[in-house]
Amino acid sequence: MNKYGFFIKRLELSGSAVETKSIQFKKGLNVIFGSSDTGKTFIFQCINYMLGGSTPPKPIPESENYNLVGLVIETYEGKEYKLERSLQGGDFNLYDSLTEDERVLAVSNQSKSETISSFLLNVCNINGKKIRRNKQGKIQNLYFQNLKKYFAVDEVEIVTEKSLLTTGQYIEKTFDMNTLRFLLTEEDDSSIISSLEVDSIDFK
Repeated sequence: MNKYGFFIKRLELSGSAVETKSIQFKKGLNVIFGSSDTGKTFIFQCINYMLGGSTPPKPIPESENYNLVGLVIETYEGKEYKLERSLQGGDFNLYDSLTEDERVLAVSNQSKSETISSFLLNVCNINGKKIRRNKQGKIQNLYFQNLKKYFAVDEVEIVTEKSLLTTGQYIEKTFDMNTLRFLLTEEDDSSIISSLEVDSIDFK
């Protein structure tokens, strides 16, 4: 998977009557730090939102008069894309810097449009992967939201005593650990056939 994937290059806020503000990132580990009430949480919430989160970032005084958030990503192959989304919610506009193409990415699978999750998984070359979620062999599709906890950690989670590799919910433990196994081995669970439940079999 080394030659696939992307890194966040720039986060932007823009509005019709204000100067566009941006923060730059570099390939590798990035740490956002500073005193209280300097916007660290807002930046993190914007990144989460632009990677498919359903909840818009909580407004802060500095974000007044801004209505669009943009996220520029660069693939490991050197291709650059810009995602743009209203701070009020809704779908994404995707701009391809090489071809100058523009298309819409849906937030969820409820529409027929390509989703933000499938686009980002395609960039990582792992779209369509399936992960086992219980001992009976039930599997589910891997979504990009399932991966964010492995590379984006906020100031609350960074000091917690619980593992950052799982959600902490017992019913999700198998899925979380199999997702981590997939990331380490590149082997998903597409070949698993779910076990039949005994009470669902008619012996007559």
